[in-house]
Amino acid sequence: MQSSLNGRLRFTDRLGVNLSGSGLMNMREQPGLAAWFDSLDVASMLSSTGAIVAAGEAVALWSDRSGNSNERCLILPGTGYASTPHAAALDGAELDLRLDFTLDDYTPSADQVIINKYSAGQARFYVLATTGGDFTFGYSTDGTTGVGITKAYFGGTPANFSRQRIRITYKNGETIKFYYGTGFDTWTLYETDPDPGAALSNSTANLHIGATAAGTSNLIGKVHRVQIRSNILDDGTGIVFDSDFSLPAKLATSFTESSVGAATVTIATGARIAGARDLYQGTAANRPIYLPWSGSNYGWLNGVSGNYFSTPSAAALQLGATFCLVWEGTLDDWTPGTANTLTGKYSTTDNKRQYNLTITTAGAVAVNVSSDGGGANLTTLVSSATLGLTDRTKKAIRVDYVGAGATARFYTGGARGGPWTELGTEQSGTARTPFSSDTPLLVGGATAGTVQPHSGNTYYAAAIEGTFAAGTVVADFNPSLYTSNATFTAATGEVWTVNGGATIVTRSGLYFDGSNDYLKSAAFALIQPESICFIGEQVSWTSGDIIIDGNTVANRAQIEQRTTTPRIDQYSGSYGASLTTWALKTIAALFSVHNGASSYLRLSRSTATTGNAGTENMNGITLGASAGSTLHANVFVSELAILSVAHTTAQQDSIALYAGAKWRFST
Repeated sequence: MQSSLNGRLRFTDRLGVNLSGSGLMNMREQPGLAAWFDSLDVASMLSSTGAIVAAGEAVALWSDRSGNSNERCLILPGTGYASTPHAAALDGAELDLRLDFTLDDYTPSADQVIINKYSAGQARFYVLATTGGDFTFGYSTDGTTGVGITKAYFGGTPANFSRQRIRITYKNGETIKFYYGTGFDTWTLYETDPDPGAALSNSTANLHIGATAAGTSNLIGKVHRVQIRSNILDDGTGIVFDSDFSLPAKLATSFTESSVGAATVTIATGARIAGARDLYQGTAANRPIYLPWSGSNYGWLNGVSGNYFSTPSAAALQLGATFCLVWEGTLDDWTPGTANTLTGKYSTTDNKRQYNLTITTAGAVAVNVSSDGGGANLTTLVSSATLGLTDRTKKAIRVDYVGAGATARFYTGGARGGPWTELGTEQSGTARTPFSSDTPLLVGGATAGTVQPHSGNTYYAAAIEGTFAAGTVVADFNPSLYTSNATFTAATGEVWTVNGGATIVTRSGLYFDGSNDYLKSAAFALIQPESICFIGEQVSWTSGDIIIDGNTVANRAQIEQRTTTPRIDQYSGSYGASLTTWALKTIAALFSVHNGASSYLRLSRSTATTGNAGTENMNGITLGASAGSTLHANVFVSELAILSVAHTTAQQDSIALYAGAKWRFST
């Protein structure tokens, strides 16, 4: 967050702690800053609908805050395209075509379409980027037969990721002319071809940018602007199409181009409007989840088997015939597709059912009690009323079970201490005293988290021997006591463990599930020396998973979980430095400098480990997976900065101290 103080920037964290004047360098002040992402800036994150992301929603785009992505452009990752319907103004005997674009690879493995108004029987013109490192202007004078003119770019094959501006004019009775541009309205003639001998054919084909009419031969790169004029007078007249991709909003699915025709330009799935260095995910199922923090820790679970919180069995947890269970939190879906277990000492595979509290698929509350650990002597009591809650609404839930009469009363409240409102009426069944076993007490599922896993937040859970009003709290899951690592001790003395991909949220960030989540930027020039500053934690660890990668598999710089937990390695063509001191579920500032033989890894302000990581370059960012969208890491990311210089340890110390103050961790 920024505010003005005496004409200067005053940087604060989300809770208003002033970090300015401390002598510490925030990210935006870093030399060589190439890209910067901050999860405290909620407005920089967009959901799948293009709105600002809300708690628990998937993040489609995380905007670069470095100032290097201010220019909007059309990102074409090899899928999708932009198109506009045919209009009579796009036809005519003359053509002045102006293109502003950037290719990831100017010698692609297959020809790629830059612009196309050309289909079977309706051919007019197209421009291709060719495998030979040049471009082809194709046209037709009869709507069927095509003529292709291949030209080298001015100055030869451009460097990958460099920006090119070309202009092509066509008029029967004059030469076909090719220009290069230093700006979109500043053109220099560099090639001419003979009089074509006939006027261009008119065509009813739609105009496509980045693909053929069939959506094939897709461009990999960026398009900044496309302009079409109906004459070649070069006097500013005759503009019939002007799609300036710096104008629409990020993730816009359509917009109105700027000519008098005001045509609608539609962005097909896969393509998007974004800044070059924004992190984006076009596939909804692969987006990370935004988990905010505003002063209260909570346990977060994503409903995946094996993710849960637990404390070992103990004598105090073998509840008697009268007991109370309390839980406070949210469900992503209060009428879930399968029941969600909130808390309980309950294992189905080894007949160690004791007691648990669940939410049914109908949105009711249920308590299960078995007297022998099996299913035959099991009493299930369900509230007569449903909760009727909007998804992700926070609620406290309580059940009072009296075994002597086999009765249960269910209650809801705004918080764990009440006041309470009874949910429905008292329910009764066969009397049971809970079975005694060595199965642990869980929050967020049953049977080691494999049965009825919970999807949502838990702020509190308790098991009470006796009644709510007069009983004894024997287990107290309270995430406010958690700081880091995989365990914490409750006020009642038991030790709670954070299992699998479960996490306790102690600061805002993005959760990557380790299964299929990632975010990726478009390619941009980023070559060694390169520095990565990662503020976050490893939630779980799997050898071979990639925390950060560059843009392509063949040419990258990455941080990889490797060999033995919790080791991470650096790679830029060869494996360099290794680091084994970053404990799981522990936030830290991780620095990775990729600089050939001078590469190194460093955790916060500790001693660096060095090694020759090789000379490959990032040329973009992939967060949470490999550049090929595989090898997904289970990480929680609060802040990320990419720098185009090799930072010194003194600069890293300053960043670490700043990050520690901002994100509340020891450096």
